[in-house]
Amino acid sequence: MRCPKCGAFLDPGKDVCFMCGVNIKTYVPDSNSFASQNKDFGSGNQYANPTPNFTQNTDNTPSWQQNNKKTQDKDIFDIYGEHKTLIRIVLLIILIGIVIFAGVKYYQHKTKQKPLVPVVQDLYFEVDDNFDDISQGGREGLIYSLSGDKGNDCSISVFVDTNLSDNFVEDYFESAKVKLNPELDQEGKIIDEMKIYSPQENEITINGSKWYYLNIFYRKDLESDFNILKYKYMVAIKNGFSYTIILNNSSNNNTCNSGLDNFVKSLEFVEK
Repeated sequence: MRCPKCGAFLDPGKDVCFMCGVNIKTYVPDSNSFASQNKDFGSGNQYANPTPNFTQNTDNTPSWQQNNKKTQDKDIFDIYGEHKTLIRIVLLIILIGIVIFAGVKYYQHKTKQKPLVPVVQDLYFEVDDNFDDISQGGREGLIYSLSGDKGNDCSISVFVDTNLSDNFVEDYFESAKVKLNPELDQEGKIIDEMKIYSPQENEITINGSKWYYLNIFYRKDLESDFNILKYKYMVAIKNGFSYTIILNNSSNNNTCNSGLDNFVKSLEFVEK
C-alpha cells in the first residue's frame, strides 16, 4: 500500500507514513496529494512509466542561459542545415556576380582600343596582310601591291605633299584624267575603244575627315555599259598637307576589291 499524500510505500500494518508522517486513516486528500494527481493510485504503473510530473530538473541554470548555451553548442553544419536554402541563394548570387564581373573585365580588355600611330605624317591606315610593301622611298611615297600580282594591276599608292595650289583638288583630278585618255592614231581616232572611261567625282566623309574622290569606270566589253571601277583617286587636305591616294584594280580581282575597301575604311587622321 502507498501513502495517499506522497506515494511512499507503507509497511504492512502501518497507518502512519514514515516519509511525510500522515495518518492514512484520518488523511483527507487535497488537490496536491498523490492520489488526486494519479488515478491509478496503488497500481504501481506510475512508477513503471514516470510522467513529467515526477521528473526533476537537476539543472539550476536559468532558462535564458540554457537557450544561449544551446545556441553556442551549434556548429557550422547545424547552421547550414537550418538556413541552407538562404545560404545557397546567397552563394548563387555571389557566383553570378563574379561571372558577370569577369566577363565585363574580359570584354573591356579585348575591346580596348590601342592608340593609333600615324603611318605617314598625320594619316593612319591599315593594309591587308595579302599586300606587299614595294615602296622605293623618297618622292615615290608608299606603294603596296597584292601578293603574287603581276605588275600593278592591284595596288595602293599614298603620297604626301606641301605644295598646294588654290585649286589643288580640281587640278589633280584633271591631270589624272588626262593621263588615262585613250591613245589616238594619226587620224585622231581612238585606237582601243576599251580604253574609253567614264569619270565620277564626289566627296565622302571617312572617320570624321572629308575626302574628295575621282572614280574611273570602264566597260566590261564593247556591248556593256561603264560598270567596272578600275581606278580611284582620293585627295584630302589636312594641316597644310595634301594627301593623295591612288587605288588600282585593273584586273577586277575580288580579293583586290576587298583589300582596297578595307584600306579606305581605315583611313583616319591622328592628332599628335
